[in-house]
Amino acid sequence: MARPTHVDSQRIISLLDEMTKKVRVLNWLTEDNLSQVQYNMKELLQILPPRIVEDLINHQIYVHSFNDCNIKGDGKLVDFTDADLEFDGIEEAKEAAKHVEMSTLKITRELTQDPEIFKYLSTVMPDTSTSGISGFLDAARDLRKLILTKLTTPIEEELSRERELEEIEEKLRKSKEEEAAWSEKLTSLRKQREDGRENRNKEIQKLKAELGEVKSNTEKSQQKIERDSNARMTAAEESFLDKMNHYNQQIEKLKKEVEDLVRENKDREQNWLKQKATQTRKIEDKITAYDKEMIENNETLDRETVRYT
Repeated sequence: MARPTHVDSQRIISLLDEMTKKVRVLNWLTEDNLSQVQYNMKELLQILPPRIVEDLINHQIYVHSFNDCNIKGDGKLVDFTDADLEFDGIEEAKEAAKHVEMSTLKITRELTQDPEIFKYLSTVMPDTSTSGISGFLDAARDLRKLILTKLTTPIEEELSRERELEEIEEKLRKSKEEEAAWSEKLTSLRKQREDGRENRNKEIQKLKAELGEVKSNTEKSQQKIERDSNARMTAAEESFLDKMNHYNQQIEKLKKEVEDLVRENKDREQNWLKQKATQTRKIEDKITAYDKEMIENNETLDRETVRYT
């Protein structure tokens, strides 16, 4: 085996570090942890950048949408890259897979670029690493150590390192086997979840039927209340119209009485005015006679005064 150059070794170490970080992030992005993020969203918004929390919440939504159409009737995973794949909702499923892929790339890039945020999230919500992932990370760590050693060790020591590399490959193989076993268990769990979803749909249908019955009874009660209310309103309107007619008759009667009183009072007023005019003339005649008498008396007084004098 040819010894890699320093540049190649450094490049390999850089790729291994980046791959390890991304694998850790991907291993942490489980539905349980995303649910915990949504549950503790208020506390996390006060500690982490809002865009990180928002991206995690959106990623959970995309994952749920993807999982709803990711399992076929036989319980096997769907390969959306299969060109001949045909079933109901395939376009919606491909769109969900596209959103999950883009969201995963975005979150992985953000959390690997800021390791302190991922360290805090891993502390608050530890990842549930499977033995396959742990083995894979151990193998990557060993491989990194081997490459790092190749930068500093002579060629004669590389033969023993090759044996270590073979052991690492064996660990990788076992890790893949364990990962396949866990994938099978995951498929089984998803099938169970699908059954649970079916039971939930049945329960929802039952509740909808009960809700329809309650709605029907409510509509009947509402119609009865409306009929009773309309009947009471009709009776009230008839009573109101009867009272209005009665009061209108009384008003007409009172108007007639008022007109009679006005006419009678007018006649009385005319008589009083005539009597006033008569009495005025009599008073004026008396005043005239009095004035005349007084003039005559004054003349008589003057004559008698002269005579007396």
